[in-house]
Amino acid sequence: MAHLIVSEGGDLALRDATYFCGTGIIDHSISTNRFVAAFQSSDNRFSGKTGFRCTITALANSVPNPPTDVPQTSPPPPQTSPPPTPSVVPPQTPPLCGIKGPSRIVNGQETDVNEWPWQAAIRVIQSNVLFCGGVLIDNRWVVTAAHCAVEFSREQVEVTLGDHNRDTTKTTQYSLRSKVEQIIVHQNYDATTVNNDIALFKLSEPVEYSNGVQPICLPCSVTPETLQGQKGTVTGWGTTSAGGDTSKVLQEVELSLLSTTQCQTYLGNTVTNNMMCTYSQGKDACQGDSGGPLVWQGQEAQYQLVGVVSWGYGCAGINTPGVYTKVINYITWIEEKTGIIFCPSK
Repeated sequence: MAHLIVSEGGDLALRDATYFCGTGIIDHSISTNRFVAAFQSSDNRFSGKTGFRCTITALANSVPNPPTDVPQTSPPPPQTSPPPTPSVVPPQTPPLCGIKGPSRIVNGQETDVNEWPWQAAIRVIQSNVLFCGGVLIDNRWVVTAAHCAVEFSREQVEVTLGDHNRDTTKTTQYSLRSKVEQIIVHQNYDATTVNNDIALFKLSEPVEYSNGVQPICLPCSVTPETLQGQKGTVTGWGTTSAGGDTSKVLQEVELSLLSTTQCQTYLGNTVTNNMMCTYSQGKDACQGDSGGPLVWQGQEAQYQLVGVVSWGYGCAGINTPGVYTKVINYITWIEEKTGIIFCPSK
C-alpha cells in the first residue's frame, strides 16, 4: 500500500516521521517552519491508479497585531537610515537519501533510466572501459570494493554517475563525469581471503544532485537479524552469465538475503563475519558487477546500502551464493575516513 511519510522536525532521514496510509484526503497541519515529506508506493509497476497529489498552504502567524493608539511616553528616536541587510545565501538542503526513481519494468531485468540514482560506474579514462560499479553516499564520496580500487591509480580512473547505457556516448540528461581526488582502501583488506573488501573514492569536486544523481542511505539502524528472510536488489552492468558478454544497459535483480551463518553452510569458512550473501536459484550478480550496490528497503521509504558486490564462484550456480561486503560492519570506518556523520544515533 502507498503511504505518505512526514517529519515535522525536518529530519531528512525521516527518523521521527509519522506514516499516513489509506484512501481519501489527509489534512495535516504543522506548526514549525520546516518539514520533510516523502511519498512511497509499494507497487513498482504501473497499475492504472490515479496517483498522489499534495497541496501545501502557508498560514499567517496567529499573533494579534499591537494596538495603534498607545500614548507616546517619550520622544521618538531620531530618524536614521536602517542598516543594510546582509545578503545571505542559505545552504543547499541535501535530498532525501535512498529514494529511487519510478520503475517501468513489468517483465525482465533492465532498469528504467535513472531508476537507481546512486549507481556509479568506475571507468579507465584512457579506454573508457567500465570495470567496476560503485555507489554514491555523499556528493563527494563513492563506496566500492577494495579489489576494484587496487587495479589502477586515481589518475587513471574516473567515476560516472547518472548513466543507463554502458556506452557513455548514449548519455542521459543527468549523466556526469568526475575525476578522483583520493582512493582509500580499507587498511585490513586481504586480497587472498577478500576480507574487508571495501574502499572509498573521493571525487575531485562535489557533484550536483538531480533526479538522476542522488545518494543512497547507509544502514544506520539495520542489524543482521533485521535482514533475515528479506530480499535485496543488486544493480550493475556486469555479464548476464558466467563468462558471457557484459550488459549494454543497467540491470537489476532481486535476491534473497542470507546471513553470514547461512552462507557458511554453502561456502564454509571462506565467508567471514564481514561478509553476507544472496541466493536465488538462477539469479546472481556476475563479472563486472563488482563494487556495485546491494540495497534493501525496509518499512521506511528509503533504500539502504547493505552490501557491496565482492566475490563468488561463477554466477548463479546451484548452491553457490554470491558474496558481498557487509556494510553494517563499516559505518564507523566510512565516517572516520570521510569525516561525515551519516548515523548520528550510532
